[in-house]
Amino acid sequence: MLTALVSTLVLSVLLPWLLEDKIIAMTAVGMAMACWIAVLAVAEAVQRVSRGTKTSLSYWGMVAAHLGLAVTITGIAFSQNYSVERDVRMRAGDSVTIHDYRFTFREVRDITGPNYRGGVALIGVTRHGEPEAVLHAEKRLYNTSR
Repeated sequence: MLTALVSTLVLSVLLPWLLEDKIIAMTAVGMAMACWIAVLAVAEAVQRVSRGTKTSLSYWGMVAAHLGLAVTITGIAFSQNYSVERDVRMRAGDSVTIHDYRFTFREVRDITGPNYRGGVALIGVTRHGEPEAVLHAEKRLYNTSR
């Protein structure tokens, strides 16, 4: 149990630092929860197998569910604390830079589908001046019968 606690504390600080070069307290707390769940689930499974205790499929399902919960908590901890989101109003030709990426709003085109109409915005993405992608953001209005 002490080994699991020490492993959890070390991993909860080490992983955010290795993956993001900085540690945010809430990320460390989330990682502590995720590591605690994962370390204990794996440790108990290893202990059962090494003792030769018969393990059912439902037991392995429980272990997989706990590992899935740990992965989910990790995703939440990182995405909540390391994501960048900006709401900006842009006109055709305007650009916004976020980290190494530059987003340029090119144009909006009208579109019509079988049961909808709407618009698609074309947004060019460059990184260090080199083209990366063109995003096609759509807004659709669906026809309804009244």
